[in-house]
Amino acid sequence: MLGYCHSVVVLPLLLHLLTSAASSGAWPIGMPAAWAAAHRVAWTSHLGRRTNGIVQKSNLLGAAVRLPTGLHSMTARSSSSSSSTETRLTRDERQHSVAIVGGGLAGLATCHFWLDKIMATASSSQQSSPLSSSANNNYKVVIYDVQDKPGVGGASAVAGGLVHPLSPRGKLVYQGLEGLAMSNQLIGTAIQATKDSSDGLENSESIVLSESIWRCAQNAKQVKQLKKTAMDLPQLCQWLEGDELQQVFPIKEAVSESKTTADPSTESTPLLGALRMSHGCRVIHVPSYLQGLWLSCQQKAIQLNQSSQEDNQCGIHVHVEWKPLDSVNIQQELNEYGTVVLSSGASIFQTYLKRSQSDTDSQDQQHIFPVQLVRGQSIEFTSLTKPANSVAIQDAFLCGKYVSPLPPLIDEKHKEPRCRVLVGATHEFKSQATPQEEVEASLKGTTEFMVPRLWDESRYVVDRFTEGYRVQSQRGKFGRLPLIGKLDDAAADGMTNNLLEHKNLWIYTGLSSRGILYHALFARRLVDAAWDNDEASMMEKFPELTWWKP
Repeated sequence: MLGYCHSVVVLPLLLHLLTSAASSGAWPIGMPAAWAAAHRVAWTSHLGRRTNGIVQKSNLLGAAVRLPTGLHSMTARSSSSSSSTETRLTRDERQHSVAIVGGGLAGLATCHFWLDKIMATASSSQQSSPLSSSANNNYKVVIYDVQDKPGVGGASAVAGGLVHPLSPRGKLVYQGLEGLAMSNQLIGTAIQATKDSSDGLENSESIVLSESIWRCAQNAKQVKQLKKTAMDLPQLCQWLEGDELQQVFPIKEAVSESKTTADPSTESTPLLGALRMSHGCRVIHVPSYLQGLWLSCQQKAIQLNQSSQEDNQCGIHVHVEWKPLDSVNIQQELNEYGTVVLSSGASIFQTYLKRSQSDTDSQDQQHIFPVQLVRGQSIEFTSLTKPANSVAIQDAFLCGKYVSPLPPLIDEKHKEPRCRVLVGATHEFKSQATPQEEVEASLKGTTEFMVPRLWDESRYVVDRFTEGYRVQSQRGKFGRLPLIGKLDDAAADGMTNNLLEHKNLWIYTGLSSRGILYHALFARRLVDAAWDNDEASMMEKFPELTWWKP
């Protein structure tokens, strides 16, 4: 068994329990209202630059995420005991109704590929024999999320949107090209679905914001590493020297004379060159992408239902729904589904994998998940005027932190569109959130040498600070891989307020900082396994995915 890191953290209770109970006054058993109020995840706006108002942050970090003892043997034998669960849950029950808890990158990708399975099954059945009128021809795919629509909350919605397969050192990450190809496949699907919707072409153009990402080199070691990357991956990357970059865009242009506080160390930061990532590497606006992907899922269901009617086939019907998590009895409701996939990120552990208060906390009674909860704060900027060439930032830059374009802002006050830019993100492990003034100073110190115009107060203004939490898995031989697989068999003794009694329960979370690159690739693998209740085949084909199991 891998040695698990000891700096793992307790993850928050599902946000819907906080929001719904706050209005009703009915907090879950064992959770004081004061504690719950203090642990809400903040995603807030900061209007103007450098105000004294500090956003209240949640105090979530510091203790361990523990898996109950009963789940030790359960996960260890899940690949060898699938035949025993097969008799308790029929194939139709597993495949025909699925609940996906979490509507971010992982959840929506899972929904997409589950619907692909339904389409393939329906097509195969119609070719071999007509479908009979039967309840077994009805499919139900429901996403449960704390938000009432995709792309408006959670870590996925505030992600930087950089789609590329390289590590900070310029190395190709595990399954990087495969992940890039599948992510672009889903991005294309979302774009087409948005074009086909009533909103049309205009909204589809906000999904892909740039077709170039620049990773900048600041020292000789980075130059050597990134030049090698350009030689190894010429189909994706191109190396440009510092003087060549100046011809492409004026990174080191003089800032406005109105700027009175210049940092000499920042002004002299060397830019020795940069690696341009393109040909499938791109920048997307993640909220728009998530909304487009959900549109695609809805359109798939409509297509299946219409095809069934046109072919005069009786009985087949696909129901796809986005359902807000607004009930404290969610466990009972989810038990009505044949398959449940937990993909909601940080809230999974404390909500569904929680021991009762009467149980001991001794280490021999508990298993610690090898994950950490990482807080990330970012800043959104808006240009003060119409973005001329000397002001607009149209590509993304990487140098430890990222600078990424956002869709332009058009409002009644400013008739012309104004440029918007996202800078992020911090990596915070402490229980107390970093003050916004320190966040701004840190991000400025890291990125000003690349885009000094962004920090020129005569050109850009801070619009707001955003915050999200991601589940970061332990680094291993293949980097940071997600927690993906089956939580199976039976409820553990001493468990309460959980779904471990469900006969077909799967988990897909912990995408760390590679959510956009990996979400489609691993969702496809999960669906292939869960559709046939065959985790063993997935783990046999990809044994590295067992890294998190005892």
